[in-house]
Amino acid sequence: MNESKKMKWQKDLDTFFSIYNSFVLEGFVDDEQPYEYKDGKTEYCKLYEYFDKAYSGNIDFDKKRRVIIYDPVESEDKRFKIFDDNYTQKDKIINYSSLLSQHFWDITHDEDMDKLLIDHKSSGPSLDFSRIHYAVTEGTERLAPFEALDKFKDFFSALFGAVSADGGEPNGYLFVIKMTSRLLSRDGNSGGLSGEELMIFRQLLSIAQSLNTGNGDTRPKGQKHKLIVLANRARDLPTWFIDENANPFIKIITVARPSEENKIDYFHEMLEQNVFNERFMARYEEIKKDSENKGEKKNRVEKKFLAYTNDFGMTTLRKYRSFVAANPIDNPEKLGFSISSFRAGDTTNPWDDEARISDMLNIKQTVSEKIKGQEYALDAAQEILTRAAEGLDRAENPNAPRVVLFLAGPTGTGKTELCKQIAEAIFGSEDRIVRFDMSEYGQAESDQKLFGAPPGYVGYEEGGKLTNAIKKEPFSLILFDEIEKAHNSILDKFLQILGDGRLTDGKGETVRFTDCIIVITSNAGVFSLGGMPQSEVDELMNGDKRPDGEMNMARVIEMEDEKTAEEIYASVREHLRYNVKEYFHCKLKKPELYGRIADSIVYYNYIGKDSVGEIAKAKIADVIKSAIEVMEIKDIICPDKVKNAIGKYCQDCKVRALGARGIIKSTGQLFSGSLSDFLSAYVRGTDGKSKRDLAGKVLQCDCSGDINSAKDIKWSVKDGGGI
Repeated sequence: MNESKKMKWQKDLDTFFSIYNSFVLEGFVDDEQPYEYKDGKTEYCKLYEYFDKAYSGNIDFDKKRRVIIYDPVESEDKRFKIFDDNYTQKDKIINYSSLLSQHFWDITHDEDMDKLLIDHKSSGPSLDFSRIHYAVTEGTERLAPFEALDKFKDFFSALFGAVSADGGEPNGYLFVIKMTSRLLSRDGNSGGLSGEELMIFRQLLSIAQSLNTGNGDTRPKGQKHKLIVLANRARDLPTWFIDENANPFIKIITVARPSEENKIDYFHEMLEQNVFNERFMARYEEIKKDSENKGEKKNRVEKKFLAYTNDFGMTTLRKYRSFVAANPIDNPEKLGFSISSFRAGDTTNPWDDEARISDMLNIKQTVSEKIKGQEYALDAAQEILTRAAEGLDRAENPNAPRVVLFLAGPTGTGKTELCKQIAEAIFGSEDRIVRFDMSEYGQAESDQKLFGAPPGYVGYEEGGKLTNAIKKEPFSLILFDEIEKAHNSILDKFLQILGDGRLTDGKGETVRFTDCIIVITSNAGVFSLGGMPQSEVDELMNGDKRPDGEMNMARVIEMEDEKTAEEIYASVREHLRYNVKEYFHCKLKKPELYGRIADSIVYYNYIGKDSVGEIAKAKIADVIKSAIEVMEIKDIICPDKVKNAIGKYCQDCKVRALGARGIIKSTGQLFSGSLSDFLSAYVRGTDGKSKRDLAGKVLQCDCSGDINSAKDIKWSVKDGGGI
């Protein structure tokens, strides 16, 4: 194989092949591996098939081996059998496994090895060599089924004789033990192995010691024969078996995912073999030509393919190829979604729905109907969402989350409501919000609830709440509410989520946030940090100067008589910006995390005086609508003087400091409280009143001046004909 196309594990094995005689290959050992023929054609095959192709004569003679594969789970009917029509059915099945296993034992058995094995030869079943599987025999001429029993001699000679298919003598044997991780019933620990498990690895260690050549060792058997143990994870095996100090006879080599070169080659193969349709190919050629004119080594489609498949093995890539054949794509720009759909099993891409994108581009108008007094914040949010809809933020990093919003500002100003409206616009339902109240994750160990416990810990198999949610529904809005209440260690994970758009959970599975909307809310910017010498703060803030004074609701109320709404917001925004930056730089000591979200911060304003009355009126309207439906009343009339009096009450600093939530709560206490008190007699049936008395009637409220309690609102009943 061309050196540039070889995977690292293949290069490593070539390097150490003449030095070591025993190897443990861990990692993606069940994935397909590339093998390049002399004519340059590349074929992908199972790992054990790769050994047959690479070490049975197609490469240099020094590495040429007769390859023998042992599969511990090979079923009985898969053993070598010969059929002969001259015998009965019972006699037709001739099992040569005992002869083959004996020959295998003879090859690996010598006096030194015998001394090592003698203590446990009779301890019970060990490696069942009767299930040896010879990969070199499958589908090749020399191992074709024989028609008569007398040809067994020819069969045995072809398999173990001095003459191989190409006429050359093999330079020893290469023994490959498959699925070694599955030989254990628990994680590798010599103290926890059963007798059978312990004996298996004693045998393997004995073989490794027997094959080892050492300095000055010229035994031909040791020079010729090689042992390769395949394990999904080396740590599944006993520690004493894989530790370099305890066992210097074995070299561990990691089999990784396909390299970028391998993936690009495979992508080009898909193009050459017309896996993609004509429209895709026509547009791809335009993109390719444009990249070539710019001198780029990889065009943007190739970059996107690599980015979206960075955790794919070759087997998964080949399955994706079948997916493309069944679900064609017309535009190379949509390759990312095609891969995301393949992952999720959902061929409906909300990011490719023009109607939903249109809703996203007009989210400000939609949200303004429910969120009052946040025009400037909604402008900033709309700008970020527009960039996301157009894909401008993902040009350099297509793996990053589709949208990242960091909503900073006072409580009760509509941050959560914006999340609901975005989820409704893009994903079709508020149910697509996956919300995490970060006050529940204030302890160092609470990260296990989000990301899953490490292997060996309680709940390891269950995974984490966050990772499980994304696996279930990759097109979601993830809301991390009040992030400042989370433990500092949890925030380290956000660097990976926001930057690479992926996260590895406790089970080692990669979870992707590529098609998610990440929303983080925080009240951290409302208050200055304090408690740290200003000189130290200035140094950590890189010379960014603190705005004069403090910013709170009382200060905003003072400014309302002196400045315009735009000037007030500019002042509030500057204080929030500085305090948020100070929080990340000085308290968390994570300036790199601030750098990730700096361009995605939306600063919410304090509720302005003009918005107070609007919020109060909206709450009154909701109460009236609900009461009419429940009580079957014709109408409820609330005059402007009552609404204005309630709005005036809500202008109080203590009420406004709680944001819209405080205004809604106070309005409810006043208006809903008074209405409930008035209706209670009709509901209970006291004082000769009945709920039926209100049917078809109109209720009207009034007040004589300021409203400071529910008792200040008076109610009366009018006929339904008019007032």
